[in-house]
Amino acid sequence: MIQGILLVAGFLLFETAMFLYADRPLAAYAKMLDHTDPALTDFFRSITDFGKSKWYLWPCGLATIFCSFLSRGKDVKTGYRRLCGYIGVRAFFLFGTIGISGIVADIIKPLAGRARPLLWLRDGIYGFSPFTRAGFLWNAMPSGHTTTAFALAFSLSLLYPRGRPLWFTYALLLGASRIMVDAHYLSDVCAGAVLGWMTVRLFAKYGMPCLGKVIFPIDSPRP
Repeated sequence: MIQGILLVAGFLLFETAMFLYADRPLAAYAKMLDHTDPALTDFFRSITDFGKSKWYLWPCGLATIFCSFLSRGKDVKTGYRRLCGYIGVRAFFLFGTIGISGIVADIIKPLAGRARPLLWLRDGIYGFSPFTRAGFLWNAMPSGHTTTAFALAFSLSLLYPRGRPLWFTYALLLGASRIMVDAHYLSDVCAGAVLGWMTVRLFAKYGMPCLGKVIFPIDSPRP
């Protein structure tokens, strides 16, 4: 309990420091790079859309449905049922962590009312307007793309720990891209990363132990 309180307090202090001292200078620097090093900015623009959850939810959702049927098929050999269960459980885990984290991010965004960097760069508007603003320009925190990227990275790290350097490099690049294209501040990206981590941790502990066995009863093979 105390450890959890300390973690929350530390995160809030970190976010406050980013809000006061780092967000605007980094946004201005990213905007300057758009003029001085357009190739770098173009690279981040080319990869930033990979943070959209649709790229992962659709294949994982379809794999979950497909494998759940095959893992129960009476005419399917036991070995194939177990293989489908193996694939399906992992697809369902990714679907759950990415989907839930995205829903939570979409709920928080309008409640926080964080102005995007575009408003500060264009009109000098900076800060929050909780519960009073709506629309794209006022839903910066947390970064949805970053939430998806880190939910994916933390999930894959649990499933395939040897690939952690690759998973987190991918997530960090996508998170950085949101700053480089002036879509989010650093604090928005950090909030998204933490949300992704929390979702994976909670879903792995409380969601998968019961849901996974219901959808994929692979421990009870049929003769």
